[in-house]
Amino acid sequence: MKSCIQKISRYFTRTIVAKYEYFILIFIIVLGVYITCIPRQSVILPVHLDEWFHMACARQILTQGTAVDMTDPFFGGQSWLFQFAERGFHLLLGVLQIISGLDWLSIFRYIPSVIFVMTLLATYIMGKRHGFGLESAFFVSLLPTTIGILGPAFLVPVATGLPFIPLSLLIVHNIDNWKGSVVLAFFIFFLLIVHAYTAIAVFIICFPYLLFKAKGNRKSSLQYGLALLLPFLISYPLASQYVNPIMASILNPHEISVYIDFPWLIDSLGYIPLGLCLVGIFFIGIRPDRRTLGLLFGFLVLLVLLVIYYQFHYGITGLYERGFLYVLMTANMIAGVGLAALRQINLNLPSFNRIPHRIAKYGPITLAGILIILVVITVVPQRQSTQFYQMIDECDYQAFRWIKDYYESHDIKALIDPWKGTAFTAVTGLRVTSRIIMAPTKIDYEIYEFLDNECQDTAFLIDNDISLVYTRQSCTNPDLVKVHDNVYIVTED
Repeated sequence: MKSCIQKISRYFTRTIVAKYEYFILIFIIVLGVYITCIPRQSVILPVHLDEWFHMACARQILTQGTAVDMTDPFFGGQSWLFQFAERGFHLLLGVLQIISGLDWLSIFRYIPSVIFVMTLLATYIMGKRHGFGLESAFFVSLLPTTIGILGPAFLVPVATGLPFIPLSLLIVHNIDNWKGSVVLAFFIFFLLIVHAYTAIAVFIICFPYLLFKAKGNRKSSLQYGLALLLPFLISYPLASQYVNPIMASILNPHEISVYIDFPWLIDSLGYIPLGLCLVGIFFIGIRPDRRTLGLLFGFLVLLVLLVIYYQFHYGITGLYERGFLYVLMTANMIAGVGLAALRQINLNLPSFNRIPHRIAKYGPITLAGILIILVVITVVPQRQSTQFYQMIDECDYQAFRWIKDYYESHDIKALIDPWKGTAFTAVTGLRVTSRIIMAPTKIDYEIYEFLDNECQDTAFLIDNDISLVYTRQSCTNPDLVKVHDNVYIVTED
């Protein structure tokens, strides 16, 4: 019996030693999934306005049966910039809902974790070939999500595009034939219809490596350069009406929005990851490799673009607003380079001959372990303390579901608290009088005045062609008939 237990123990030990990377990778994935679940620990509803917006657009595509000439689900009429530019994402959501059969709440609650796991695996595979796969995946698993910069915890286009950054680097670093350039071109095409700013970020991050690579393999570098550039050129005629104003405004100073809460980059990264990022930059500098140099220069270009926009207000607003995530992701990859360099440092050299053998052998791995623990106990609580807003509560959602069941097929316009307008359309499929995006407008103040006065201004209802009112405030207008809790229909008399 004792011999059998010893054999099992030895086998188990050998398995752990041989497969330790997979155990660590599982820990990293669990950590990443936990980070993405933080905003929804106490609620099951979508959290951010953008999530409700994308749900509404995806539902509209399913209702129309086409993604071409999509009608604005909120007000009717033609779609606008983000509905056009991100319709690939909306189509993807719609197809996912039909194929999976999942309800919308489940999709927005669980799919962000699935996408982020793909991001972590892609980061691990990309970095593993260069000796920093686990380390980079670990730091990327701690990417923040905030209401200002969004992030992997939300089901939004920028989070969906994140896996393509390490995947694109993996391809350009390791495949030297035309097949790799074809795959990269498909990646860019996909991103252009899902989230164009991520396509630009992939171009910026990959291009420096192609410049370094051109000296040794000009043909492959040219192929990948064309793969990065051609999708932009081919898609330009279809999007020129939106692209031209953006390009024309690059050299014009922009006002930084006071309604978006942009966190400090250093605070979002964390002080220990920042220090390890600097260590990574140092080791890349003293042991130059085209791949890590390309990653470093891609990170620096993104950082410079952010600084130019923040300090001098020149550039592309959308790239600035979403660029925080790209910079944080590449900085975390470089922090992984720094941690891997410390873990792998050789203390058995003659210059370290005074260091005891055990310290020389186990010191680097011990230091790496201590740093990982410090990162977890300092960064994770910071992620847990992030504040998120809730657009509607369970009471609102159940009322919206009732309205959907009874009035979805009616061509009517509803009046509702403008802050809840985006979620209302996403659930019911009905048009609204107004919805708040960044800040209240004139019509929003008029709606709040109408609701505060107990809905008594019938002329306001008639002038704005309103057929349904939802409010949790008192409503005493005789021209409104209560048909459900907090739901009123305008009489036809």
